[in-house]
Amino acid sequence: MKEILVPLAPADIIDQLAQLKLQLEAAADPDLMAHFSKQRRLLLSAIDRLLPGDDVQAAMHDLLYEVYADLQTLEGDMRDCEARSDFGPAFVALAQSYLATLQQRDALKSELARQLLQAGSHAGVS
Repeated sequence: MKEILVPLAPADIIDQLAQLKLQLEAAADPDLMAHFSKQRRLLLSAIDRLLPGDDVQAAMHDLLYEVYADLQTLEGDMRDCEARSDFGPAFVALAQSYLATLQQRDALKSELARQLLQAGSHAGVS
């Protein structure tokens, strides 16, 4: 399959790295693991070339990873409720937690983008 190269904002690359880390940990199929691993290596190489190593960037990556892990757990728990046709208070609480976690993810992504933009403007990067 031919690769498609698209420009991404640095914050989007870090977000994708967090998602790929989680997918790589969850993958059981060796071919899928190899695919995720290759994508992650390519993105890590790009981000290392474009952005200086930064503790804030690493911390934001770790926070995004944790949020995606929480989302994955909540999705699984909601699917379990659905399989039991249990749409009562437990399901509602899970759905509310899921929505709150999505908001947390969006806030983290916005903060990461702001920090990277600010760091880029201080370094003369546009």
